Amino acid sequence: MHIHTHKIPKNSTFFKIRLFRRFEITQPEMSAYYCPPIAVRLFVINRKNLENMKMDDIEDDLLMLLALHLLRKDKKVHTRYKKAFFRALTPESLKRRVGYIPRSSLQDPILSGFSKLYHSRDDPALIQVTGFDHSAFNLLLAEFTPYYDNYTCFSKDGTILLKDKRGRKKLFDATFTLALVLMWTRSRGSTTQFQIILGGTRSTINICIRYNRRLLLACLRQNPKAVVKIPTDPVKIQEYVDAIGNIYPALGNKRVAFAMDGLKIQLEQASTDSMQRYFYNGWTHGHYVSNLFVFAPDGTIVKMVTNAPGCLHDSTIASLGYVYETLEDINREFNVMTVVDSAFDVTNYDFLIQSGQTLPADLDGELLTFSREATSLRQMAEWGMRGIQGSFPRLKDKIIFEERGERQIIIQIIARLYNFRSNTVGINQLKSVYMPNLEEISDEAFKKYYTE
Repeated sequence: MHIHTHKIPKNSTFFKIRLFRRFEITQPEMSAYYCPPIAVRLFVINRKNLENMKMDDIEDDLLMLLALHLLRKDKKVHTRYKKAFFRALTPESLKRRVGYIPRSSLQDPILSGFSKLYHSRDDPALIQVTGFDHSAFNLLLAEFTPYYDNYTCFSKDGTILLKDKRGRKKLFDATFTLALVLMWTRSRGSTTQFQIILGGTRSTINICIRYNRRLLLACLRQNPKAVVKIPTDPVKIQEYVDAIGNIYPALGNKRVAFAMDGLKIQLEQASTDSMQRYFYNGWTHGHYVSNLFVFAPDGTIVKMVTNAPGCLHDSTIASLGYVYETLEDINREFNVMTVVDSAFDVTNYDFLIQSGQTLPADLDGELLTFSREATSLRQMAEWGMRGIQGSFPRLKDKIIFEERGERQIIIQIIARLYNFRSNTVGINQLKSVYMPNLEEISDEAFKKYYTE
């Protein structure tokens, strides 16, 4: 006996009737079906045994395999392959719909638009594209280049390994690669635009973005200008207190130094209900990733909790992320306080000052002034979160749902780049309002710092 095809004819009344009666399958489920090759191979293992079997038993077993395959829900076919329109397209029509730019249509990276911009030495232009001027970009490039030159992701299992010196030269050098990742954080939507700006194909661009995000994160974790940490220097803490006290004297008397608030980032829906419920927020009726940031008057993030499920309350995130404990330790050591909104627990933590939109009518002058100043200072956290999303619009896009850690990497990179930008470029609303007397560190001071 020889089975020469795995497909079962749609007009086979015999198989349809047997399938209907034996497995009670409805007519819509019989519109398109086939017996999977793997099932037939598992069934026809020993041809000698097959020849000794009766024909009815063979038909019953094949029908059973077919029914099990029809009832499987995990193997799906994209809708475009079920449409007669796409099946009827000619090769030329399919070619016009491929949706990518070939190598022959792109410029060489040396002649690309970014090469012209970078070598023009125009700081405003580079800030517009990457978020950093040439001085800050080159400082970050000096730390990024050793990672880029010594590691590779082209291993058998995709693990990042030390690079073998053999092989052909990479299309992008460290400068172009760093610029690509920074431009990706500064944009939204598709990566097609980077093919025109840098001169790389879609596969090259996408691989570079995903791989070099990890290298950049490793670089930023070692950079003192990008670190996310509450300072332990008493002089620095006093600068924060004085900066707030100069604008809000009542809060200065209470030694307020920080402001804290939560940020929700939109997330695509998970494929299963069990996963969706962790990221669904019933108040806004959407799926989110929750984050918590503590801002200082100089515009930097001094404490954060990222990539928390969207169903969690801000106060719960602060508790699980040990933010309350950290702020309590700082309060014990330096006697400083933090302004928060009504979402946080102020009853159990006396180092938190809660702002309010509505104030009681019987408040006296001093308490009324204090409450109003606390509400105004909470705007510092709002400005900080607006600064993160404004400087790096990638956070405004819906993040793809996955469970490989990409969300954490993206948010961590952007938060640390925000700190690095605040400490180097200096374009930050919080710094301009609360600490306008801060002078930007000159290029010579930067060079001295990195050469010591």
